[in-house]
Amino acid sequence: MSEQDKRKWNQKYSAMIEQGQSPSVNPRLMEWTPSLTGGICLDLACGLGGNSLYLAEKGYQVLAVDISEIAIHYLNHAAKQQQLDVVGKVIDLDEFKLPNDCYDLIVITFFLDRRLFTEIKRAVKPGGLVFMETFYNSPLNTKPSVSKEYKLASQELIDQFSDWNLIHFVEDEERGLQSILAHKP
Repeated sequence: MSEQDKRKWNQKYSAMIEQGQSPSVNPRLMEWTPSLTGGICLDLACGLGGNSLYLAEKGYQVLAVDISEIAIHYLNHAAKQQQLDVVGKVIDLDEFKLPNDCYDLIVITFFLDRRLFTEIKRAVKPGGLVFMETFYNSPLNTKPSVSKEYKLASQELIDQFSDWNLIHFVEDEERGLQSILAHKP
């Protein structure tokens, strides 16, 4: 990512914090929680860390990464206050290399970099999970604020994880969201 991207996200998270907005947990992740059993989790592009804090409460040891220093500082402070096992790190995902067979769960919400799919699949341990939810090119929902390059094609997550066991998949046309929970065989 560029310095311009970093500034953009720092400004966004600074504004959210100044307005008193707390990090939120992805509703579908909460809905699918019974499938989650703890272990080591990677939260990619974690933002203020709502998912990270939630998963740590559910027994995960969480590594949360984001390009925004503001977001990571906020998350690390919140995790320390709540005594949760979350380590936030400022990382540019363009330069981040994922280790092989390391994570029991990788979570990605509202972030799309197709170049990471292969690395993500390799980084999950056999028997581990991937949860992803982001925008897609829905015929019913055209979010002008999201560029087409950051929207999935219809069924794209099913195609990307076709060699995995599908636990849940939703393509919400009205909201323009695609969500998947997949298990690595």
